[in-house]
Amino acid sequence: LFTLGSILNCHAQLIIPAGTTFAAVANTDITIKATGNIINQTTFDFSAVNLNLEFIGATQILTGNWTVNNLRISNQGPKSINNTLTVRNRIDWIDGFIKAGINGKIIHTGPADGITGGNARSYCEGTFYSNGSGARLFPIGINNTYTPIMFESADGEVAVSMSASPQLTTGTEVIDVFNNWYWLVTNADKVNARAQISLNGTDAFAAGEGALAVLQANTTGTRPENLSSAAINDRLITSRGNITLPVVALGKEAKVNVVINDLITPFGSAGVNDKLYIQNLHKYDFNTVTLIDRWGVVFRKWDNYSNDTSFDFTQLNAGNYICIVEYWKTGEAKRTTQQMVTVIKAN
Repeated sequence: LFTLGSILNCHAQLIIPAGTTFAAVANTDITIKATGNIINQTTFDFSAVNLNLEFIGATQILTGNWTVNNLRISNQGPKSINNTLTVRNRIDWIDGFIKAGINGKIIHTGPADGITGGNARSYCEGTFYSNGSGARLFPIGINNTYTPIMFESADGEVAVSMSASPQLTTGTEVIDVFNNWYWLVTNADKVNARAQISLNGTDAFAAGEGALAVLQANTTGTRPENLSSAAINDRLITSRGNITLPVVALGKEAKVNVVINDLITPFGSAGVNDKLYIQNLHKYDFNTVTLIDRWGVVFRKWDNYSNDTSFDFTQLNAGNYICIVEYWKTGEAKRTTQQMVTVIKAN
């Protein structure tokens, strides 16, 4: 009988033989402290149990299929999973690694905010599975670096692992690639959403020339698609585009300058200069565009202007205007550029 707060101390291998019966009420807290492997030979449903694994020693193996409500990983050292470990709600990464063996599988079916902790001493090595809908977080790492990735939404089972050296090629838009590691997404077609990827361990790369960007590709060693960035802080970068391909990596794109075209000819010029065109404005989340006439009077102001914005530019008088553009990404400071724009109208 498992009761609230039970602690199982085992200074050797712990085996739960087939045919063993248990009784566990909802949210039963069980702590297992073992110096050896833990082998579950039963088919008992542990989904009412909050399991705290405190392995004692360098390496232990968890064998048998386990389904638990919450999981807490503590005490340093790798814990290897040889079968399937399913966590329905919360995983707390405190201290220690978990990795899947040859036939092992670690799967989380709870919400993204049900995964807490995670650091250089505690994460999933190898492949981590997540099954459900909505935001999905993958608490994975590589080379003693915690490198989680989160998708804003996913539908169904998705798995992510870390590998070294994507060897993606560069070009005019992608000028550099971080080759220490990349994220490998299984069932990327079930994601189709923006990703937040960790910047842990990338300080030297981030300090170089160019702007950080999220990249994706179908395979390693190919030219990637640049998903750019929608937001960057000291820990995470959020992709501007959606993840749809299995190889996800960090790269550098050339600095993007917003350029205001300096001529408007709104008199049926076959789509050439017939409106206000601003290059690269679409690469930023927000903008404010203001047109000021020669007298200093605001003629028109747009929030989140695009080159597809519907406006009759024949309303403009011939002459010079000042165009002021403020633009920014989520979490970043506003930038400003301005340009004199000349309007030429047919007689």
